[in-house]
Amino acid sequence: MKGDILTLQQDVSSMKSDMVSMKGDISALQHDVGAMKNNISTLEQNYDSLQAQVAQNTLLLEGTRKDIKIIIEVQKANFEQNQREHQEIITTMNNRADIIELAVKSTSTTVNEIIEDNKSFNEILGRHERSMETFKRKLAKTL
Repeated sequence: MKGDILTLQQDVSSMKSDMVSMKGDISALQHDVGAMKNNISTLEQNYDSLQAQVAQNTLLLEGTRKDIKIIIEVQKANFEQNQREHQEIITTMNNRADIIELAVKSTSTTVNEIIEDNKSFNEILGRHERSMETFKRKLAKTL
């Protein structure tokens, strides 16, 4: 029986040692749980901060998209206006070129007519000059 008591005492002593060890493990576990709670709290704060930044970036992105759409619309309108104005300039230049071409043709025709008239005048003047020379000679003979 003494042996049983001694075994029992050893078992109790072993259990006490195990209990102390378990208390240490539980204490370490509680410490780890506390550290995890702190980490979770930090993660939650970081998550909240990230959510705020994402929301802000989303707003900025939406604003940028709107600005880009406006810029595209303005550029498109400017391009179309430039196209119309270029077409108007081309049409005006073509019309002016047509008018100038007609004026040059008309002037050329008029100049050719003047040249022909001048030739006729020169022929007439030449005949009159000859006639006058003839009259002068006849007049000189009669005097």
